[in-house]
Amino acid sequence: MAAVPARPLRELDPRGNDGIDVTLLWDAQTDRVSLALTDAHSGESLTFEVAPAEALAAFHHPFAYAHDPRLVMSGRPDPQSSGTRR
Repeated sequence: MAAVPARPLRELDPRGNDGIDVTLLWDAQTDRVSLALTDAHSGESLTFEVAPAEALAAFHHPFAYAHDPRLVMSGRPDPQSSGTRR
């Protein structure tokens, strides 16, 4: 039985600063662009889709674009959080 190929997700550009890693990703199958953020201090991660025309600006200022209600959050929850998103 042949293995199912992994989804063609391509890392376009990574960067990190003060424990926050930001990666710009492109899905070749759907032609969608997303950002993946990881906080090394808390262990939390966040992934969200961005419009292709805004991808570079979102890569440089990810928290300005992280307000979309369609965000996918994963990782360890913040113990200071009440469980609701702001």
